[in-house]
Amino acid sequence: MLSNEQEEIIRKIEELQLATEKAFIDKYPTIFRDLYADVLSVTSDVRFAASADSRAKQLYELMKIKKRIAAIVTENKEFQNAVKEVTDSFIEVRNLTDDYFRTIIDGYKPNQELYKAILKANVDATKDALLGAGIQEQFAAPITNLLRSTLTRKSTKEPFDVALRKLIEGFGEQKPVLEAALQRNARDGIQFFNANYLEVVSADLNISYYIYSGTVIGDSRSFCAARAGKIFKKSTVQGWAKLDWTGKIAGTTAETIFTFRGGWNCRHQLWPSTKAAFTIQEKRNKPE
Repeated sequence: MLSNEQEEIIRKIEELQLATEKAFIDKYPTIFRDLYADVLSVTSDVRFAASADSRAKQLYELMKIKKRIAAIVTENKEFQNAVKEVTDSFIEVRNLTDDYFRTIIDGYKPNQELYKAILKANVDATKDALLGAGIQEQFAAPITNLLRSTLTRKSTKEPFDVALRKLIEGFGEQKPVLEAALQRNARDGIQFFNANYLEVVSADLNISYYIYSGTVIGDSRSFCAARAGKIFKKSTVQGWAKLDWTGKIAGTTAETIFTFRGGWNCRHQLWPSTKAAFTIQEKRNKPE
């Protein structure tokens, strides 16, 4: 049970998050229009059909190549600006979330130092996913693994180029590997910040009741669909961590459930509620 004011705040946040995600991924075709050629350039010195000794030496050089491939993405100025637009959106989400807390707690005032720390930690984590280790493992690693496999099998350059194009440009229903990674990481970064901010502020305010809010769509997990729109005690939410469901994030505990929620790509959030709202819900659901 949300008030009209609370529903409006959540609606604004969800619209901002979707618009931020869309604006970010819509830039992909322009920013990375030469990605295939750029990666080919980095791998141009690899000699696939060379002698065993030469191929062995090249295998040792793969870590350097991996870093150079990742740098194509992470050192791109247009892309860095696009990532900044994503993390800048966190400030508006924080401000709107503070407005929500004011509907729950009379006289609510943000703890500026604590909340600045939350913002910085999430900005840093999102940057790492989009400009650091995330890109190393989700984009550069598949390419260097393909290189390793090609060198080990003493294959030629042509099959590598074909497989590389499929990785970078996608084929059939498979998205380009970088585009898929960026969309996933941006979405999770946006949602994790919202969830983490809610979690830390709620703990600071000793919130004991939460409403599981978010739109149920066609591919919503049954875990989320069963809880959407309902109010729960904090202890009940903590107990969910013991359950198993598709998409659950490894490391989901009674503490992290408030940030991890339904798992990867989850768009639901645990918004603070009140005992009074919970009591009304229970009375309505009680059999006559």
